[in-house]
Amino acid sequence: MKDLTSQKHKNGFTLVELLVALVISGIAMTGVYSAFKTQQDSYRVQEQVAEAQQNLRASIGFMARELRMAGYDPEQSGSFSITDVRSRNLTYGLDATATGHPAITFAVDGDGDGALGANETFSYSLYQYPDASDGISDLSRTQSGARQLLAESIVAIGFAYSYFDGNGDIATDGGNVIWAIDSDNDNDLDLNIDTNKDG
Repeated sequence: MKDLTSQKHKNGFTLVELLVALVISGIAMTGVYSAFKTQQDSYRVQEQVAEAQQNLRASIGFMARELRMAGYDPEQSGSFSITDVRSRNLTYGLDATATGHPAITFAVDGDGDGALGANETFSYSLYQYPDASDGISDLSRTQSGARQLLAESIVAIGFAYSYFDGNGDIATDGGNVIWAIDSDNDNDLDLNIDTNKDG
């Protein structure tokens, strides 16, 4: 007569063996899922960082192009220039204490007619978009009173200016451009920020 116990053991797994296999595979799957989730989160964060950097590069490029045109006046009408370089608070109000964020306002004769048109005044500054509730400042562009968001979560921005000497040349010191800011918020470029004079 054959031993039925040994025959059953050869044909399958015991309940204990199945439970041990389930626990081991569960632990392995938890590790695999954890690694997958970590990689997925890292990828998502890197994707968001890359998108933010791309948006910032585009915004800075856009701003640089317009700033290069500041004061463009082909008809020499005298109506186009940098009109304001004073600090602003995060709601774009004037900051008399000059502890806020630098802002620049300028006009460009975009249509070349010599007359200041409705869409030819621009301003760049930090402000809180759409309101101050999030506590995060953003880079804004204002064209003739209409503000638009350029880049989010900008901690600080600064503008420095070179200016012309009495001969109509860019002011230099030892061959290097003198970069200045309006330190006391009176709309006058009064402070040379190139302290080591290396341009």
